[in-house]
Amino acid sequence: MEKIKDLVYELSQLPEITAITLGGSRASGYKDEDSDYDVYVYCDNPVPAITREAILKKYCKYIEMTNTYWEEEDDCILNSGTVIELIYRDRCLFEEQLEATVFNGNANNGYTTCMWSNLMSSIVLYEKEEVYSKLKERFNIAYPSVLKKNIINKNYQLLTGHIPSYDEQIKKAYKRKDMVSVNHRVTEYIATYFDLIFAANEMLHPGEKRMITIAIDHCTYLPSNIDDISNLLENLSNEDKAMYYLNQLTENMSKFIVKYNLLP
Repeated sequence: MEKIKDLVYELSQLPEITAITLGGSRASGYKDEDSDYDVYVYCDNPVPAITREAILKKYCKYIEMTNTYWEEEDDCILNSGTVIELIYRDRCLFEEQLEATVFNGNANNGYTTCMWSNLMSSIVLYEKEEVYSKLKERFNIAYPSVLKKNIINKNYQLLTGHIPSYDEQIKKAYKRKDMVSVNHRVTEYIATYFDLIFAANEMLHPGEKRMITIAIDHCTYLPSNIDDISNLLENLSNEDKAMYYLNQLTENMSKFIVKYNLLP
């Protein structure tokens, strides 16, 4: 944290910024020697790029300004050699997105509660008038039953049981010998698989990294043989083996859904 202390302080002096937090693996306790700094900067108004760059030049030896592949961010390498990602968020828009998920029960195709998890797990480095702490307090509620039901209903239908379900799409992709499509559909299949697991456990989705480890460490309820996810990925080039593990995963998830009465 010491490496970014002065940088955070300078950013906190900008009038547009209302909160700065540290997220990702450095906040969750799953960091390793390659972990970046994921710094979330909450704003009431956009901070001009020229202003941000003037500050970043003091602390970073390499800077990529205003990347917008996902959220708006500045991706940099600190003078110490560690990567830092500064993700800029409109505070009001972020709150609206949380409301849509948490209070309105809107389910996504995988990763539904990631933003909520990010809010609750991030470490506050700076905040003006406790705006971030108050936001955390507002969303520090029990897992809504409607949200749980909607996530499980939507993602289980995406996983299996319907013509456009991912398991059927994977079978078709193998039949076409289209490995690019196989890879794409397997990725989506796994995303829905974990959304089901975390919702079933009423646990906020931790994001895309170390999902198997986190699920095993923290989930009370799991489908049988969750490690078959790794077996599936390791055998994608072998259709027979990949389909065997895919079918096992789907069957075990179906049994899991029935065992815990997760569908109406």
